[in-house]
Amino acid sequence: MGRCSQRWTDATRVVRTCDAYHTRMCGGESSICQLGGAVFGSDGGRANASSAGYASVPSPMPDQSVHGSLPALPYRIACLCDLRDAQGRLLLLHRKKEPNKGLVSPIGGKLDVALGESPAECARREIQEEAGIDVPIERLHLIGLVSECAFEGRGHWLMFVYRVLGAVWVEPKDMREGRLEWHAPGELSKLPVPESDREVIWPLMWKAEPRGEGKRPGFFAVHIDCRGEKMRWSVEQETPPEA
Repeated sequence: MGRCSQRWTDATRVVRTCDAYHTRMCGGESSICQLGGAVFGSDGGRANASSAGYASVPSPMPDQSVHGSLPALPYRIACLCDLRDAQGRLLLLHRKKEPNKGLVSPIGGKLDVALGESPAECARREIQEEAGIDVPIERLHLIGLVSECAFEGRGHWLMFVYRVLGAVWVEPKDMREGRLEWHAPGELSKLPVPESDREVIWPLMWKAEPRGEGKRPGFFAVHIDCRGEKMRWSVEQETPPEA
């Protein structure tokens, strides 16, 4: 991967330039870094984002971004948690808050970077907060690592995907973030899920499914590039489940 340099010009704007070696993220086609546009105003908005292939975006999302993130494209670390009941149904959150407002996704949330929380600790905390059950870390199996570049044009994400080993039970309920419901896997195609989930993450999760009781799931690592009109992705690592 190439390198981006930053040049601070004054207290109210920053110009980001791209060196000749920056080909993966910036394309190497311009002296202006395409990651976040060239000039940012004092309110954190992108002044000429269209020149970088982005649409106009709202103010950056609050808190928990990784140190060194760009103001208009904060980088955040999060977890997704795949919980199943005894019938093999998926526990999904019908979200009424951003991100993914109006869509359906697994339980999850941002790591508390200020406290140095581990991804597994984050998954356990999010399950406890949202589902109301305490799952031991020993039952949290890492099945995926997902990096998303410029998701919704608002930020970058690094997500740890955990499968809870063994069945759990949670009563469907309304909560601050939305409503928790159980869904059969076959219902997923009819539900409003994010494009990256439908096209990339869920298919890889299905391939990582354990092949029997007591068997270990597989693993995948994928990078998703949400810039431009068409989403692109590359699977960087994939390990099949235990036979």
